[in-house]
Amino acid sequence: MEPTSCWPRPRTPPDAWGEDRNLRWTAFGPTNASLHRVNIAVTLGDAGTAIDVARTVDLGKIDVTERKASFLMDTARAFLQCGSHEGFGACEENGEN
Repeated sequence: MEPTSCWPRPRTPPDAWGEDRNLRWTAFGPTNASLHRVNIAVTLGDAGTAIDVARTVDLGKIDVTERKASFLMDTARAFLQCGSHEGFGACEENGEN
């Protein structure tokens, strides 16, 4: 069974909003939902899913600095889990920009 098969589906998925919103620093929308998917996948040890989802994220759409930092750390953890030190280095370089 895939770890993600147990994830509940929200009543109104962020994708239905069609855009990212940052109302009162909630950072809600499709991009933020993807950041959470990366975090959950890497926490469950599913580095492949975490990396696949991370590759779809546009860093320019992440307005909250803390969310971007957490995302880059989660992505780096995923690369380390699968033994890709080059991928880890790329995440580290993006975090310095």
